Amino acid sequence: MQSIHVDAKIRSFSYQPIVFSKKIKQFHSLAIALSERNSTFLLHDHLKNKFAVSQWVSPKRTRSYPYTRVYDTLGVTSSTKTVTIIPIVKDEGKNGDRDFLQYDTISLMSLFGVYTILTYYESAEPSKLENKITAQKFDIYHLDREFLKLAAFSNSVIDWNNTQSSQYFNLATIALERYEHIGNMCGVEMHSCEGGKDKLHRMFNDPNSYVSASRKLAQSAQQSEINTLHSDENVAGTKASLTIRDHLGGEYYWTTDEWRIDGEKLFLIEAKHTRNHKLPTLSDIKDGLFKMMMYSNLVGAVVADIPLTPHGVLKLTSDGNFNKSDLNQNEIRLCESLVEEAAINGFSIEFPEQIV
Repeated sequence: MQSIHVDAKIRSFSYQPIVFSKKIKQFHSLAIALSERNSTFLLHDHLKNKFAVSQWVSPKRTRSYPYTRVYDTLGVTSSTKTVTIIPIVKDEGKNGDRDFLQYDTISLMSLFGVYTILTYYESAEPSKLENKITAQKFDIYHLDREFLKLAAFSNSVIDWNNTQSSQYFNLATIALERYEHIGNMCGVEMHSCEGGKDKLHRMFNDPNSYVSASRKLAQSAQQSEINTLHSDENVAGTKASLTIRDHLGGEYYWTTDEWRIDGEKLFLIEAKHTRNHKLPTLSDIKDGLFKMMMYSNLVGAVVADIPLTPHGVLKLTSDGNFNKSDLNQNEIRLCESLVEEAAINGFSIEFPEQIV
């Protein structure tokens, strides 16, 4: 099969997560939670404010399973605000990557009802690798102020995230200047601060330039993904590119690992594979569930001017040598939870053939 392009819309959003990891650890201090490098945690401060928090280590969505981290904070009680912390710029040093946050990442968090706090790294340590840094830490004072603001904020998630978006230029400028300081302190050559500022000025030379520039980068990444096969994929068909537009103004350029059309139904398949185990890792599975959150809310899919009904499929495969009877109790519970989550939210789950 040839690859196809799909245009689809989201007019409203609802989803009920079922699969969770172990109980999220609770803290009464943001500084302590961050110092212990918890990817997700519950924050219950001295003012009795409650937050379910995830943190990204990079603004790039393809690194370090950020979707999995966000997923683990969804579905917490309604009295708790769901929050994600995202570095607006991540510079690993001259011999590493430097990534800037894309506009639609913030839109995506708004769609999922997640308050976003944009921040920057304040300190780091030199890596053993030349011209690279490691152990980067956020500016805790900036985050403390933002959480205090959020605690008093009574408007919608969209209003909060739009306010965060409006601070992009200033926060990114601070981030670049901090990296210049970090490089001097660590004795590590970083990417050019002035070059980064020039990029910011180009991105914001008119009110719409950041959005358009960000989306061009997303489209470029999508085209690269179409031609890439990852080790966590075991696919039988070809990939499909998707342009998804939501009712909040977000625009997302994603790919599916496989697709098929049966009558008027379009199946969008996210594949997760393991070579040596019975099931893919929980992080891989949750990353796939995050995609199902999108696919189960799609309407009006169009392929080559033909309207189709979209349906998400999470496909799990394994090269492992085992039988269904070899599953332990945790694996059985996971499979049962996946079946329940798929049934409630209207997508399909395919298990390794050894389990079926």
